Amino acid sequence: MNRPFNKKRFWLIIALLALVEALVCYVVLQKEYLFPSEEVSEVYTRYADDESIDASFIKGYRVNDTLFVDVTLLQAKDSAGWATLKTDFSIPDLPPDFQQIIDNGNDLIATKKIPRQQDLSQQDTCGIIYDVAAISRLMHTVSIFHTKELKERRAVINHNFEYSEKQTSK
Repeated sequence: MNRPFNKKRFWLIIALLALVEALVCYVVLQKEYLFPSEEVSEVYTRYADDESIDASFIKGYRVNDTLFVDVTLLQAKDSAGWATLKTDFSIPDLPPDFQQIIDNGNDLIATKKIPRQQDLSQQDTCGIIYDVAAISRLMHTVSIFHTKELKERRAVINHNFEYSEKQTSK
């Protein structure tokens, strides 16, 4: 059976194919946002479902011109969340003179090394791989910089020190 050529049907099929192709291109370009990566830190997964803590994972945070590291950001939503973070990361109370600086709106960033949970095949020269925790008492946040080697830890500590220095010179 020979059907006559139908222009409307032809252009409808072409338009549908173009729309499907545009949608496929959009999904491919936006896949990082539409389908979040499964590569998050153990710290993120521990706090992701906590109602009093807002957990975020940042892949490839720029520390300086040559260094990009993954960061887990934990921000307390209320006083119970901040108490949990202080307990879990052993954050001590500040002396009154430092607390006064923070109460005046200056954000002093404290840094400390924290051991990372890892398998024994990825040991540092000291035998343990450390991450760097940056603690902001003003914002009630703990940022864990997932570093791989000593020079990365030094760069992160220097980055946080420079930030604190800018805050106090205001």
